Amino acid sequence: AGEVDSPVSALGSIGAAHRAYGRPGATRAQIRAAAQRAGVAAFADALAGGLDTQVGEHGRQLSGGQQQRLAIAEALACRPGLVIADEPTASLDLITQAEIIELLRRLRNDYETSFLVVSHSPAVLMALLIESWFWTEAE
Repeated sequence: AGEVDSPVSALGSIGAAHRAYGRPGATRAQIRAAAQRAGVAAFADALAGGLDTQVGEHGRQLSGGQQQRLAIAEALACRPGLVIADEPTASLDLITQAEIIELLRRLRNDYETSFLVVSHSPAVLMALLIESWFWTEAE
């Protein structure tokens, strides 16, 4: 399973992070294609080094939304059958939350991947809902 938590930017560049997860032999073209699908290329191309930009330890030079997009790209690199997204929109502004939700919806269909989303936000869960399973605590 892939996991969307925090990007492993300690590896150096955006491209290096992608190669480290699931696609060690990934070509430049494969990395670019994955970056485009996950919305990473849109901001990476604006950086001085593009996909080779050093993003600092734990991606501190990236915004929260950029970090989430990078984490999603990394999680999908190995084309898992299940992606676990733990609070994928936490600490993001409403516009960026909506963008991440739309990205997850699109990728769920493009990759034919199941997502297990953990969130304290009912709005996020409802936005990503396909089937509803509800658990309640025993009274």
